[in-house]
Amino acid sequence: MLNEDKIALAAENFNKAIEHQVKGELNRAIKFYSDSIEIFPTALSHVYLGAAYSLQGNYEKAIQECEIALSIEPKLSIALNNIGNYFINLGKNKEAIPWFEKVIKSEKFDMKFKACYNLGKIYENMWELVPAIYYYKLALSYFPEYEQAQNSLLRLIALLN
Repeated sequence: MLNEDKIALAAENFNKAIEHQVKGELNRAIKFYSDSIEIFPTALSHVYLGAAYSLQGNYEKAIQECEIALSIEPKLSIALNNIGNYFINLGKNKEAIPWFEKVIKSEKFDMKFKACYNLGKIYENMWELVPAIYYYKLALSYFPEYEQAQNSLLRLIALLN
């Protein structure tokens, strides 16, 4: 099979996987993502496969898929961000910190404000209020209308007064 044919078939499977995932048919989505990866692996297909696993509550497997994605494309911000979120879902907030920090340092990711906000929440939950305030402010520097960060920042400022 020619490379172009492989890419087209992998894309077809990837699109079918997304359709099934949207419908909540996670096992079918996982099968199509896996088929897509077998035909022509891409970093993004591993990220999406990881997302499907996370929707099943299998965060360890989701992290593994994102790590595979990062082995293909080391600066893939969505994989870095997702790993941070999966660690939070596992109750491992400290393990999430370096992943969100990498997102913030990444060259491109239009949702850096989310990583900043998540870091703010982590530090707030650890009662480290100065870094929490810093990250809430940083989130607002990326997205000034972000209500969750606004409310969290105001709450902490009020708490300190």
